[in-house]
Amino acid sequence: MKLAIIGAGNVGGTLGTRWAKAGHPVVFGVKDPQAEKIKELLAVAGPNSCAGSVQEAVSASDVVLLATPWAAAQEIVTATTG
Repeated sequence: MKLAIIGAGNVGGTLGTRWAKAGHPVVFGVKDPQAEKIKELLAVAGPNSCAGSVQEAVSASDVVLLATPWAAAQEIVTATTG
């Protein structure tokens, strides 16, 4: 099952890392997939993880976990639903 984690903070980063290490493909949907913080997260999460835009993560996944503060969640929902 392909998982998208929208957000890479404490909750999203921890859950995504654990799921990736358990063998699930995980895509972190973030504003800047090339940010140093995201590169460090991917190094810890391992080869089952990658990062992309929120749109890319949602499109590539079977399940989506929204792990952001409300203000960011509202922005993401508005942007992805048109």
